Amino acid sequence: MRILSIDGGGILGCGPSHYLKQLEAQVPGKWEHALTGTSVGALLIALRAIGYTWAEIDRIFSEEGPKIFARPGITWRMNPMAPKYPSTALEAACKKYLRGATCKDSRVPLYIPSMDMVSGKPKVFDDTDSDLLADVVLRSTAAPTYFAPRDGRWVDGGLVANNPSGLAVLAMLRDGHPVDQLSVLSLDTGGKFWKNPGISARMLPTSWIQPVIRSQMSGNEEAGEFACTALLGTRHTRITPSLPHDFELDAVGAMGAYRDLWESCWQETRINAVAAATR
Repeated sequence: MRILSIDGGGILGCGPSHYLKQLEAQVPGKWEHALTGTSVGALLIALRAIGYTWAEIDRIFSEEGPKIFARPGITWRMNPMAPKYPSTALEAACKKYLRGATCKDSRVPLYIPSMDMVSGKPKVFDDTDSDLLADVVLRSTAAPTYFAPRDGRWVDGGLVANNPSGLAVLAMLRDGHPVDQLSVLSLDTGGKFWKNPGISARMLPTSWIQPVIRSQMSGNEEAGEFACTALLGTRHTRITPSLPHDFELDAVGAMGAYRDLWESCWQETRINAVAAATR
């Protein structure tokens, strides 16, 4: 059972979508037996779950990504504590391409995490849920400080598991799949991205928000990788690009350069990726 996992990372999702388009050219067809993704990863795997090719998904994200992070909202420009972007373009893209599909319409087992701020508990939506895929993706992509909570309660799945591969493996084990039959191809959205310069006692409390959130996501990312490595050993393949500097979640202007870095990553790791997609 081959599991494909894609981390959260905003506009940086253009990297994994490009990488998987290249992999698809080498391994045609739908090789994934299960799908999991967080935040932008949730959007990408939701599209895959209902039958889009990776070439189509890469094109969709290239067109829609810049619209999602096109311009900070007026409220944010007046009040930096407000969400930076309106969810209008993101919601329109989800509804346009996911249409009326529900989680149950996924062709394979599907796992998408989000955080319920009302109950204080995480939720992993899966292919037994009847929720609209568009709604589930919007819940998992509601990144704190970037977008408002969905329905006043749901926030980004990265607060639960920015790297959801470990969750998917545990869910597959729960459902009776032998551990020696599981393998994972896990795509990071960008190595250095979550590193922070630290928090100074002189910083205003409002300035702590991003560093704290990033550190939390970085920590649970590592936890997911640790779980997969411990359970699967060499059947866990983690793809992380080498970056010359940090990229922000909404760095639309850097999409071309970022894709080039992922192309280099593909050239360096394609043998491992093809092996992971065909084992």
